Parts: sequence; structure tokens; C-alpha cells
Amino acid sequence: MKILLSADTHGKIPEITGEIDLVLIAGDFAKGDALRKMIFGKGNPEDAKKEIIDSSKEFLSKIKKLNSPVVVSLGNAEEFCKEEVIELLKEMNINYIKNGIIKIKGIKILCIDFFVEEWWAKKYRPSREDIINRGRKNEEGLRASLSKVE
Repeated sequence: MKILLSADTHGKIPEITGEIDLVLIAGDFAKGDALRKMIFGKGNPEDAKKEIIDSSKEFLSKIKKLNSPVVVSLGNAEEFCKEEVIELLKEMNINYIKNGIIKIKGIKILCIDFFVEEWWAKKYRPSREDIINRGRKNEEGLRASLSKVE
């Protein structure tokens, strides 16, 4: 079985030749240039959202041409307009499993979206109790999901 795993491509995809049996996308397939500009005060949310959605469509359209099952988890690049990206995945008939397990071609795949880890939140955002709590909940969810994988 030939599996293509894609992570942190931010809109770039190399030319792919040959047959692929399964495509796994581990997030950050959207471009993030406008999002970074916005975060650092030199851009706006509308531009960031447009870039994320447009680059997601372009990337996923290329992936769909492989005519293989596709399983996607979202990264922090897609987090900014998550609902719109999830809707796009539905429209394109791409498997999106939010923090769960899917079985394709006899393989169990555990899908985990982007999440904040508690240690990171405590180190880099020590005054943000909301982010620390998110990290704690994210890690609990990961442990629960991992316990379901046999």
C-alpha cells in the first residue's frame, strides 16, 4: 500500500506521480502568510480568512485528483476559520474526523486536530488561564483517544 502523508505544506504540493492508495493530511495545508501578518498587527482578518479558504480549496482540489481516499486533521493554520474549512471538506467529500478514529482499507487512523499542550501554555502563556485549561483538556482528550486505539 502506498500512503501519502502531508503535513505543514501551507499550500504547497509537489507534483505526484504514480498511484496512491491513501492520503493522510496532518494539518497546516492552508497558507498562513496573511494570518501571520494579522497576528503581528500588519494585516486584517478578512485577508487571512480569504487566503486560508482559497489556499485550502486549491490544495484539496489537487489532492482529490489522486482519486484516493483522503483523511484530514486540521492544524493551527486552519483554526482561524475552522467552520468554513470543515464545510469545504464536507463539500469535497473528504474524510474529516474530529479527534476520533476512522478505518480505511483495513487501517485504523487516529485523527487529532491542532491542540495546545498544557506545558506549552504554562511556559509561553502563564497568565492565560483559559489557554492553560484548553491545554489540559486537549491532553485529556488525546489520552482518551489513544486509549481507544488497539
